[in-house]
Amino acid sequence: MLKRQLTAERIRQAFPKLFTGPVARYEMDNLHGLNFVLMDALEGGVNTSLNLDSHGKSFSYLILGLPIEE
Repeated sequence: MLKRQLTAERIRQAFPKLFTGPVARYEMDNLHGLNFVLMDALEGGVNTSLNLDSHGKSFSYLILGLPIEE
């Protein structure tokens, strides 16, 4: 259910103002997990970004807050 609903395109469309680049989704079946890579999200990268969340950890909480239909 999560794999079907949490597509890279859905993540990109859910937060259009936070990042403008593409989103890549990697499935980690052995961990029952999904890894999303958000391109152009930190305004230059971890070391050069002026964002308070320089490693993008709060993006994970935004994704966890997305509604999922049963």
